Amino acid sequence: MSSQLKVNSIRDTSNNEALTISSGNVSFNNTISAGTIGDNVNLSNKYYLQLTLGDSVTLESGGSYINTTGTTNPYFTNSGDNINILPTDTNNIKLIRKGIYLISFNVTSYQHSSTYSGEVRCKIMGGTSVNPTSIIAENRTQIANTTSDTDYGSGAACFVGERDANSYIRFECEGLRTVDISLNTQTSASIVLIRPTA
Repeated sequence: MSSQLKVNSIRDTSNNEALTISSGNVSFNNTISAGTIGDNVNLSNKYYLQLTLGDSVTLESGGSYINTTGTTNPYFTNSGDNINILPTDTNNIKLIRKGIYLISFNVTSYQHSSTYSGEVRCKIMGGTSVNPTSIIAENRTQIANTTSDTDYGSGAACFVGERDANSYIRFECEGLRTVDISLNTQTSASIVLIRPTA
């Protein structure tokens, strides 16, 4: 007959509760200071969000924030965990959990006119309040005038770092030099929590 040890908690020699067991679930109450998580341990499929531009759109003068809710151009569709990485407040993403995030913004743009070269500025905004305006990552890309047909350009902004719980990010694109620059549906953004810190 096999032996069984039935407990609902384990304490250290100072009577600090280190581990609790309830309904078969184990909780560590303090830091796991050493060890290896085995390959057969399954993690949840949470804490990532993929955003894709829903429709091609001409950029407005002065820049355009890409909407994260609804279908008013420009807007993102999304797939993944839209609960912990929450599309909200028209064009915001709310990061529910504090941690180190990787955020990328990949922009594909084109220009209708054959007369001018163009430039596109893509920005990731971040802050602790809704509608942040502080730039945490940005990039600029040129659309060269090379042919009489539509010319394309691409650029990417990328951020990696710690963000507070319930902080916000936004994505903005701005067409420079000309007014007829558009985004196409290959434009996308990715958000993933690399490591929670609280």
